Amino acid sequence: MVEDDEVVASVRLNRFDGPTLLEEIFPHLVEFELVPEDGKVVDLSRFVVSPHVDDKTRLGGHGAEIICAILEYGAAEKLDALTAVISTHFLSTVLSWGLEAYAMGFPIGEGPEAYLAVRVPVSEKQVAKVYQFTRNYRPRLMEPQFVRWYREMFGSIAACAAEMKRVPAAAE
Repeated sequence: MVEDDEVVASVRLNRFDGPTLLEEIFPHLVEFELVPEDGKVVDLSRFVVSPHVDDKTRLGGHGAEIICAILEYGAAEKLDALTAVISTHFLSTVLSWGLEAYAMGFPIGEGPEAYLAVRVPVSEKQVAKVYQFTRNYRPRLMEPQFVRWYREMFGSIAACAAEMKRVPAAAE
């Protein structure tokens, strides 16, 4: 997310059909269910809101905006869920927005240092909850016309990228 030519929020998304932070580094946090193994679930990592952002808009403003964009992306790509390792404080914030989020195991640590793995279902209902929380009902991701054309012609961008990985490079 860019504001006044400065990055104010960002996140990395990795599908579970490749390596993920949850699978490689934090599998011990998953106790109540299995670590996802397919491309219908995306693992979030490196979720950052700039420390230069006013505290009043940090999570409830820019944080909510980027979560909304992630959920919109997930709904557009027909994902089942998102996973992430987050602080218990951030989990309580997300739950206060009305979002569904499920602990995948017990928290590790205490107080503000406690963290856990969570699974957040993806649906248009979840997107609507963030819209309601922010009182902003406009889409955060503007899908460019060429992306819509590509999706109509070839299917999801992620499926095409996965297919391209399977095609061997031409022999030289």
